[in-house]
Amino acid sequence: MNNINNYTPLSKNIFKNGSKEQYAFFGELSTHSLKLKLILISDYYKRNSKPNELITVKLKGHSSKNSLLFNSRLSISKLLEALDELKSDNIIDIKSYDNSDITYSLKEYWLDNVAYVDLVYLMPFKSTRKIKLYLLIDYYNNYNMPLYFAFNFLDYNNLKSARKDNIKSIKNIIKSIDIVESVKYIYKENVGLNYFFEIKRKKKLVNNFDKIFTITDKDFNK
Repeated sequence: MNNINNYTPLSKNIFKNGSKEQYAFFGELSTHSLKLKLILISDYYKRNSKPNELITVKLKGHSSKNSLLFNSRLSISKLLEALDELKSDNIIDIKSYDNSDITYSLKEYWLDNVAYVDLVYLMPFKSTRKIKLYLLIDYYNNYNMPLYFAFNFLDYNNLKSARKDNIKSIKNIIKSIDIVESVKYIYKENVGLNYFFEIKRKKKLVNNFDKIFTITDKDFNK
């Protein structure tokens, strides 16, 4: 069973297809920077801090094998590169950092309208695309992902000449995610989403904290 303390609240708005909040949250972050952003948000909430309240995270405290930072597999050099990238982030406000400490605050603080995510599962992933897909699939359970949204969100070239290869690549990434039951690429005439990926998530366990992440707001999947 998962530990409820591992769960981190994220605004539901970042799961809404093509929303301003979604693009602002994920931006064009590298894999290392996205992982670190999620970790810093998690640490902030665990301390019950308030928006704009500075906290300091000691990197030595993350040496435990149970820590998110350890499981993220970020070396000190990659960590410092990620911090450089996050200096202009719209949510994390980095004040100072070195090889031992990070001092920062959150510009935005979510108390309502949130989904809870167990970040432990995301830390081993080696691509931003896989992290993004995992989050959306876990959020929606049965998820119809529009083709052109997928191209933009996952940073694929949407030129017609590359379309076939990109569709195959996206399907392969989805299939590699262990919570996926099945995925189909579908075209339907006279519907709002003519081209989309029909993704079904494996059934969640009743006695698992995974159920905390089950969201039933259907209006987000548009």
